[in-house]
Amino acid sequence: MQKKTDGDKTYIYVAETVISVGVETDDMKKSVPMIASGSTHTVVLKPNGTVWTWGQDTYGQLGDNDSETKAYAVEVVKEGNIILDNVKEVAAGTAHSLALTKRR
Repeated sequence: MQKKTDGDKTYIYVAETVISVGVETDDMKKSVPMIASGSTHTVVLKPNGTVWTWGQDTYGQLGDNDSETKAYAVEVVKEGNIILDNVKEVAAGTAHSLALTKRR
């Protein structure tokens, strides 16, 4: 991962994907605690424990119960289209995504 600053914006380069996160602040991790990138898709963990994805979805790696590529973020769901929540970590591989949930 490489980080560059240009004026008031910080850019994080993750697996050849550029993510503009605006002004870097001390509470930046609170706004997006974790970002992971596969070969052609991105996974974001939000502070509320939900997971959002976008990119290529050939193998269902976006977790939205279809296999259509998305240029916009979609919320990851469990079986029965129930929103996946209570997540504490995310990861991504070439064509898969992982979410680790907190104990209830």
